[in-house]
Amino acid sequence: MELRWEIPEFWGTRHLGDIAPEDSTQISPSDYPERIFNYWGLDAIEKNQFDEPEPNYVPGAQVQSTCVEFDESHVLYCKLRPYLNKVIIPTVAGIGSTEWIPLKPQPELLDRKYLAFVLRSQRFVDYASSNTTGARMPRARKSALWDALIPIPYPDNPARSLTEQRRIVARLEAMLAEVREIRALQAEIEVDAGRLMDAVIQDVFDQPNAHWQTSLLTETAFIQTGTAKGRHFGGRRTIELPYLRVANVQAGYLDLDEIKTITIAEDEIDRYRLQPGDLLLTEGGDYDKLGRGAVWEGQIASCIHQNHIFAVRFDPGVVLPKFAEYEMQSWHAKSYFLSVAKKTTNLATINKKKLGNFPLRYPLLAEQQTIVAQLDAARAEITEMQKLQSQDTRLVEQLEQAILAQAFRGEL
Repeated sequence: MELRWEIPEFWGTRHLGDIAPEDSTQISPSDYPERIFNYWGLDAIEKNQFDEPEPNYVPGAQVQSTCVEFDESHVLYCKLRPYLNKVIIPTVAGIGSTEWIPLKPQPELLDRKYLAFVLRSQRFVDYASSNTTGARMPRARKSALWDALIPIPYPDNPARSLTEQRRIVARLEAMLAEVREIRALQAEIEVDAGRLMDAVIQDVFDQPNAHWQTSLLTETAFIQTGTAKGRHFGGRRTIELPYLRVANVQAGYLDLDEIKTITIAEDEIDRYRLQPGDLLLTEGGDYDKLGRGAVWEGQIASCIHQNHIFAVRFDPGVVLPKFAEYEMQSWHAKSYFLSVAKKTTNLATINKKKLGNFPLRYPLLAEQQTIVAQLDAARAEITEMQKLQSQDTRLVEQLEQAILAQAFRGEL
């Protein structure tokens, strides 16, 4: 794919490699264990993020990989997965992953911010994404980057060109600042929508309910742990079956887009096979995600589960699995899990015994059915709100790209 622009007749193009060559000096931070570096990895910014990330100061001893150096004269372009559109205009010096290419625009020809906006435009993103190597970890081919044509106003008059580039940058920054305000408002709405379901659940489960019964989970359900990977079965007959991993079990739903298989002994199938109505709970995760789970409805035949997932099997005449799923998301449940969990710096886990001692609170079956129906309806409405929010987010991204397209057509 060639990179072509719809530019005014008084504009021209120049090859990126001629006006902003790579200026890459590598360093091994671990050779300077006490020195403090501003380090930016690939996760320093999000997809399509235009703002510079906050400095991340760490001692060299914490950075084991080779890095590239950059300063306030560079533009950082991420060659890995170019469709993520990661570009940084650093205002502080530092080091970064070697997936960052430090481009050094010639200051007499090219404004740094102007170049960054060109690199962020959809036209350039599409060009870089179509000129990659590697299937699973696509990287933009450097030869294609150096050959990329960059639109330049008044290319034969550098002083006038820089003045026009800076005018365009000022106009873009003003317009995109308004878009940024929209993004901030959207982020607030997204957070509120995420909290709304929590609030609905708390209204049900964290209020005094004197007529509800309390029983240990093991008194109301059978808890089955899953099978482990890499087991050896000797001479026993084995079979490959689909199985659920932790990544498949989310809060309130199952992500079944990618299902892997695992080897299991044929005489163990009945033990580990999931049954419709099983409440699947992960054994650990972030502190605020303990008790994450969803009810299995038999979506995949002969499906089993790994050992980091509990399958909780209720007597549906006593406790509805869906009712228990919602209760596991209550503060009553989360506070219990946190109190008994094994904790590390970022994660917490619970074992089968601690899970079995959870004090499940529940009313009679008819009231459970009413509560489940109400919470299902609330979740459906909130999910619809989140879908609309996602559509709005895509519209904002399209607006940003429309503004950039205008700029490089000479229309701003």
